[in-house]
Amino acid sequence: MSESIAAAVVRAAELTARGLPRKAIDLLRPVLVANPLHGEAWCRLAAAHLDAGEPDPALDAAKRALVLNGDTVWAQRLTALALSELGRHAEAVVAARECVRRKPDDWRCQVVLAEVLAEDPKGLHEAVDVARRAAHLAPSEARAFQVLGDAALRLRDWGTAERAYRTALRLDAGADDVRANLGTVRRKRGGAPV
Repeated sequence: MSESIAAAVVRAAELTARGLPRKAIDLLRPVLVANPLHGEAWCRLAAAHLDAGEPDPALDAAKRALVLNGDTVWAQRLTALALSELGRHAEAVVAARECVRRKPDDWRCQVVLAEVLAEDPKGLHEAVDVARRAAHLAPSEARAFQVLGDAALRLRDWGTAERAYRTALRLDAGADDVRANLGTVRRKRGGAPV
């Protein structure tokens, strides 16, 4: 991998993490014109588009990454997320299940599957089970517990939601959205606010 594309991919990740996905997209587009076979750059572009609220181009970029050498599991996760954002629920579930099939011990695949399953009330029980697996696989990752809490909240399993959110906050005390959801759970249970 050339240094210039490697640097661009790292810089794009930094920009996206700082809340500047549009700048990451602008950085990656010309790099991908010159290096169209770089799977990681396509994944990074897809992730930036998702962060920018642009699921259509995210799906296009993720599909490009799927057929290239590289981390196809990441591309599969991005595909599932983009399909979900586009409201193509059944396809999102298929893509997320494929991700889990390819790498069953990757907690991030389990998280994506739980997220897309939780979009449909019929999938809530399975979403909680899958999110529990993610939390088991990644006991130090706040995101796994947040997704478990979110799925349990939708299922109205207040106890599971509260325990998951409390664990997520212990791992990431600055997660304001988790704190807000924990407050919702406490109100629903009739307890004191957080």
